[in-house]
Amino acid sequence: MFAGIELTDQLKVAVRKIPNAEIVVNVKDASKATHVIAASKDLEKMKRTAKLMAALCSSKCKYVLGVEWVEDSGKNSRRMDESNYTLDNKKYDKIRAASEELYQFEYNTLTNVRKGNASNGTSVFTDYHIYFCDGVIGNKFPKLNEVRQIVSCGQGKILSSLGTMKVDNLIVVTSDEDEEKGRFEAQKEYVRNNADKSIRLERGVKLDDAENFLILTNKEFLMACMTQEL
Repeated sequence: MFAGIELTDQLKVAVRKIPNAEIVVNVKDASKATHVIAASKDLEKMKRTAKLMAALCSSKCKYVLGVEWVEDSGKNSRRMDESNYTLDNKKYDKIRAASEELYQFEYNTLTNVRKGNASNGTSVFTDYHIYFCDGVIGNKFPKLNEVRQIVSCGQGKILSSLGTMKVDNLIVVTSDEDEEKGRFEAQKEYVRNNADKSIRLERGVKLDDAENFLILTNKEFLMACMTQEL
């Protein structure tokens, strides 16, 4: 799957020359992708696309690679060693450093977290129900169909509203506090008034102290997708 990399005719030809390879085009099929192509030695930074975030959440995706892997694999009509094209290789130092700073993640830590998740059969949103406040989705944020796929790949579920069912683990995603102060405050008040109808609390535990209840801003949610940690 190509994420933030233009899928040119030349790349399509290269993929066809790689044995048993096929292109995953749509974000709705991100859970099928084993390789995500998200970098190039000539790019300044990766793009934090819905495809990339869904792939990072998916246990099926084993590699985040530079486009050169596709080009070289096509030239040789065989799958080249992926370890030579991961972002910790020297040729990707520039794009890795810029992307880490921009999206506030550390590639080697991300790799280790994903390996741990894969061995445990878990992902960043495993067992969590996630509610998105009004105005979050599509507002400098992925579209609804993209969000559904990201959450699904992360082994979570989306709640359509608060108070309709009791869940063991709850995440509420609000607007960004700095950029939309008024909306954020209104959403926070709504959450405080309604979240206790949705989250199961142990006897004597207050909502503010519940470890299985999180409020994330939209930026924090996107960061969780990139770091694979809450």
